[in-house]
Amino acid sequence: MAVAPVAWALDKLQAENECYLGHLAPVLLKTYQRLDDIVRSKSENTFGWIIAECLKDGLRERFTRIFELDTDDAKQELLATVTLPWFKLRWIPKGHEAKRNEIKTLMIREALKFYKPLDCAKRSEVNAWSDLICEDAEQPEENTDAESAVELECLKYLQDSADSIAGLTAYPTVKSMSVKLNTPLPSSAPAERLFSYAGMVLRPKRSSLSDELFEQLVLLKLNFKPPN
Repeated sequence: MAVAPVAWALDKLQAENECYLGHLAPVLLKTYQRLDDIVRSKSENTFGWIIAECLKDGLRERFTRIFELDTDDAKQELLATVTLPWFKLRWIPKGHEAKRNEIKTLMIREALKFYKPLDCAKRSEVNAWSDLICEDAEQPEENTDAESAVELECLKYLQDSADSIAGLTAYPTVKSMSVKLNTPLPSSAPAERLFSYAGMVLRPKRSSLSDELFEQLVLLKLNFKPPN
């Protein structure tokens, strides 16, 4: 059972659906915690905890920047996680309030790069009453408006209890950042699996199969789901 946490992590990170960069940090932290639990509950009669300790040390060495929540070296991984609605800041362990605030500040700062001001049409609607504003009145700087708008949007997003990906629609700046960071790379695994099934079907004793029947058998093998 010492490798069970690692097997669980691989299943999570190799999923074909809903697998994003933002899953990396929470999965690593949870895997490390489970390995640590195995090490702490070590028994004289079993030696699985030794394997768990080696795996834990290996993870720590390989992903130090993520375990330390380094906002410089692990900036992309942390932002990708925070911009997924089901994680936000809820995955950060207790006792890391300083890091939590640091990541929140990082998110607001990086979100400014994705901020898109109102277009001209919307500006004309907003400024329809501009003739009532005194000409000598102090006008807010555009940069200040952008910073305030982005900060407000990010804080509202983090406080929102919605945890579905569709909820990002209400936060366009956060959504743009999430799409940028969490767009997965295309995987060749499904195509490779199809070729693997084809090799199972087209054996030497079945070399006389017609193309149509061969295709049907491969698709049947690929899509068959045994009853639970």
